[in-house]
Amino acid sequence: FVEFSLEDWNDLVATNLTSAFLVSQRVAQGMVARGSGKIINIGSVQSQLARPGIAPYSATKGGIVMLTKGLCADLGPSGVQANALAPGYFETELTSALVEDQKFSAWVRDRTPAGRWGKMEDLIGALVFLASPASDFVNGQVLFVDGGPAHQPGVARAAARRGRQRRADVRGRLRMECVAHPRPRDRGDRHG
Repeated sequence: FVEFSLEDWNDLVATNLTSAFLVSQRVAQGMVARGSGKIINIGSVQSQLARPGIAPYSATKGGIVMLTKGLCADLGPSGVQANALAPGYFETELTSALVEDQKFSAWVRDRTPAGRWGKMEDLIGALVFLASPASDFVNGQVLFVDGGPAHQPGVARAAARRGRQRRADVRGRLRMECVAHPRPRDRGDRHG
């Protein structure tokens, strides 16, 4: 972060946020005139999560969330819905180096309850929903397609495995107690 230049910051803001503002502004003109339309911005799971080394990127994607909510407030009365799609960690040409990095890929799989990187086809249903009449009463929302981490910050698959192991340990102890102290069957005593 301390070495991220102002020029890089301006480029990132222009690419990730200003472009969404300009496109939304342009298409909204026609949508408002006809009284309907759907704007779908592309956010990121990083608008809700923090990871070292990408604070500027996360800030721009957080800006997308608030731009989307602002568009809802401004354009909703004219019949325009504005929502955002927020992908998690997806296998793409741009992320291929991260996918190939075994340590980082293991981190993604452990952090994501789904236990894998997303595939581009995982986005199709969400996009169809947001673009279709099925979402006519959905406005100003962020739809996360991320395998789970945005709604479970800090929860890793490893933690889920530990939880399953703890439950198995408890069940094992209970079985051992039942064997060591069998329940009386013929006294009619339910509490024995």
